[in-house]
Amino acid sequence: SNIRLGYNYRNTDRTFNYTQINYILDSPVVVDIDNPDTSFFNQQSLNDGLFTLTTNRGDGRDGTNPFAPFFYTGDRQIHAGLGEITYDFSEKFTANVGVRYEKVKQTVEFDTNLASSADPNTDPSVIDETYILPNLNLKYNFNENSILRLAGSKTYTFPQFKELAPFLYEDVSFNSFGNRALLPANNYNLDLKYEYYLDDGEIIAFTGFYKKIQNAINRIEVNSAASELSYVNTGDANVAGIEFELRKNFFDFSDGTNNIEKKLSFGLNASYLYSNQKLEDVPTDELTVRFTNTEDELEGSSPFIIGSDLTLTLKKGDTGLISSLVYNYSSKSIFSLGTGGDDTNPGSGRSNIDLASVSTLDLINKISLNENLALKLNFKNILNPEYTLSQDVNNIGVLNPTLPDGQTVTLNTYKRGTTISLGVSYTF
Repeated sequence: SNIRLGYNYRNTDRTFNYTQINYILDSPVVVDIDNPDTSFFNQQSLNDGLFTLTTNRGDGRDGTNPFAPFFYTGDRQIHAGLGEITYDFSEKFTANVGVRYEKVKQTVEFDTNLASSADPNTDPSVIDETYILPNLNLKYNFNENSILRLAGSKTYTFPQFKELAPFLYEDVSFNSFGNRALLPANNYNLDLKYEYYLDDGEIIAFTGFYKKIQNAINRIEVNSAASELSYVNTGDANVAGIEFELRKNFFDFSDGTNNIEKKLSFGLNASYLYSNQKLEDVPTDELTVRFTNTEDELEGSSPFIIGSDLTLTLKKGDTGLISSLVYNYSSKSIFSLGTGGDDTNPGSGRSNIDLASVSTLDLINKISLNENLALKLNFKNILNPEYTLSQDVNNIGVLNPTLPDGQTVTLNTYKRGTTISLGVSYTF
């Protein structure tokens, strides 16, 4: 049994600068599309006045600096005091009760292509909150191999700087901008977990979990013709699920010391997640939203997630190899919630934009040459899967009136590529 008291301080800051150079042409010109620089966009054409250069700040003729970037800065400071008590009621039953007091202030200042916090009619996005965050952990040991755990807590989720900053990101398929009036989300969490230890380093575990989220933050498709995305708070969300965890050694020829270790182990983590939220237009943010659906899953939450690894460990003294083949799978999830609905016609408006299921495979290797020197050779995203964003066409034909009702349209496909990296580390 023990008592623990503490203080934490955390500071996070970010500076984002953006300058865009534009070409201004007085009249249309013929350009060789296979060689545009040689045929037109070059210093000679600029000297001849065939085109001029400008930025979003202008061309400098009015005395302003055209290269002064658009920007936003973010700063988050967290002061936290904590206290917790761990008490052993018996050899089998242990309780841990704690509370955190957190003072959080987050400020986002901006001068962007959409708005400026220097404008006297606007204010920087400031969130200044105080939280009392209790937590409870109970553990009961049926025996040395069998454990039951119950955990409950309150937490919060702050909007990211990008989700707040009113800056228009122009991408190939979508434009997106922040919503500076987003509110933090409050989370209430409950977990029940049973663990059974087969042997040293081997475990089977089952977990059931529940989470209630107030002011959930979701990405949405803004109801406009510009294919723009932003972020809003919605109504309360409920999340529940089950999780299975397994770690098993196929063989283990370790000698019980740190001198020799030969082991091949397999790990599996699989979960099913159910989420549901009321889709309501929260009046505290800056966007008026009419959702296509009255309720839906949480944006970004995959119902099925699988993580697995096969790890080979070969060690002798200070030298050795740890090689892991890591596989992950995420089922289809909502990329952004559909909007543009009509209160008199439920289901009308844009459908959700969905992200298709994705499987990834990595090979991670660490080679220890001696007590201090090690090599890391990693192959990331070996399968190089295709990420696909799609949307169902509804009965008002938002994307293409010629397509039949129920047609699914692919909005974007891309691959992230395979990465091979070699690193050297030296530990003093």
